[in-house]
Amino acid sequence: MLENIKNIELLTSIRTTDLSESTTLYYEIAKELELVNKPHYTSRANFIYEQLEKNSGKIIFDSFREEWGIPNFDENILEAQDFIRGFLWCFRDFTTSWNDNQKSKEWFLSSFEARFVRRYEFWTCDNGYDECISVKEGTYKEILQALLLEGDYEVLSSPVFSKDELNNFILTYDSENDDYEIDEIIEDYIEANPNYSK
Repeated sequence: MLENIKNIELLTSIRTTDLSESTTLYYEIAKELELVNKPHYTSRANFIYEQLEKNSGKIIFDSFREEWGIPNFDENILEAQDFIRGFLWCFRDFTTSWNDNQKSKEWFLSSFEARFVRRYEFWTCDNGYDECISVKEGTYKEILQALLLEGDYEVLSSPVFSKDELNNFILTYDSENDDYEIDEIIEDYIEANPNYSK
């Protein structure tokens, strides 16, 4: 839905971690969405306006999220509060203690929506209560690169990594310092990246 909106790529590149950028482009994108004149586009524009006015937009979000391509994961894995100015700002990743943890991670790695993220949190309940044990901030790609450095090879399935970057990873991967063979990583993750087969 968002991919075809004028200046949307610009917003993904200028969005900052502290949201110090002007709100002008957010308003322009909301107006572009309204011009499409379809209910799910108009509702997304209204969600952006609501959040720009410092409201949660929860009612709009809960009513239209699935029409926008944002799944309704179990256990409130993704909520309106994770969005700022109408776009995903924080992605909360979870251990397998949550039912939809894998579905939400796969969505995060494949959805255009995720490119607006500037904060990543990893949550666990191993100690008997929900707690965030890791935080990363930066652009979407910087966050994925940081996760990759920690051995999260699943991120290689994201189209944010180009074919050249994937091939470079394959060429430079050192299995002696890791538990995985490169063939496993290629089969499980790299081959899922749409850029790899191009």
